[in-house]
Amino acid sequence: VSEDEEGEEKRMPLTEALLDVATTLGLLGNGDAEVADPTELKALFDAYTQQMIAEGWNTSKFARGIQHDPHEFWVCFFDIWKEEHPRLESLINDYFLLQVNEGRECDHCNDYASSIVVDHPLSVAIGDNAEDEPLSIEDLVVNHFQTVDSVAFYHDDEEYDNGCGEHTTATLSKKITKCPKALLVHIKRFDAENQKNEARIHLTDTLSLPHHEEDNDNCSYRLCGVLNHIGGSVDNGHCTAITKKGDQWIHYNDAIGTRRSISYFTGNEYKQSQCYMALYIQ
Repeated sequence: VSEDEEGEEKRMPLTEALLDVATTLGLLGNGDAEVADPTELKALFDAYTQQMIAEGWNTSKFARGIQHDPHEFWVCFFDIWKEEHPRLESLINDYFLLQVNEGRECDHCNDYASSIVVDHPLSVAIGDNAEDEPLSIEDLVVNHFQTVDSVAFYHDDEEYDNGCGEHTTATLSKKITKCPKALLVHIKRFDAENQKNEARIHLTDTLSLPHHEEDNDNCSYRLCGVLNHIGGSVDNGHCTAITKKGDQWIHYNDAIGTRRSISYFTGNEYKQSQCYMALYIQ
């Protein structure tokens, strides 16, 4: 419970759930870590979700057994988290948000315009993989920030101060202006019809972001977690996760946690086709 700007008590159900989980896992204090049963966590989160709905939060899609996409869940989770802690928003953004300068140069008059956008999570496309060779996640990230030539657009005066009013082409560019401390990479496996692309993705132990304006050390990361989606579409399937704790990797599948090597996932052809989100930290 915290106080709002008027000094009145404000409940923070999502934060309460996170603290309960952190306590169970032994992340707070010096107590020994216990095994966190995901079924108990789900019941706990459902209880908090019902409370949030009663208080006017738009979170009904995450209640009870309703199916939802992990990517969509994280975006909503992140937004609710910031709403509960408005004074910490800049700190949360600093930790998680990737800031990118997107530019567009008209090929007819060479006028250049740019805007700052935020990528969170960083969603990267798979593209074509006709040879069925595993794609490196670093290659996907590099391709995401590649300069794109000859993109058709209308250079309208209403949108640009110096618009030439021509149906022409433009060159698009992306340059990273701020690297987050934790980088969540979302692999865009689902098309407009929610069908899954099961191309094999090789998750590298380390990842460096290209085309950035910061010091190289601030844009280099190491892998610490992977979420896998098993199933044929976004509307059905099963999710598992593997996370690093100390020097060990733990695979979580419902209520079962098993010690595994990271190569069990990164080197397995089937599992390479199921990785959906990857968490890298500096």
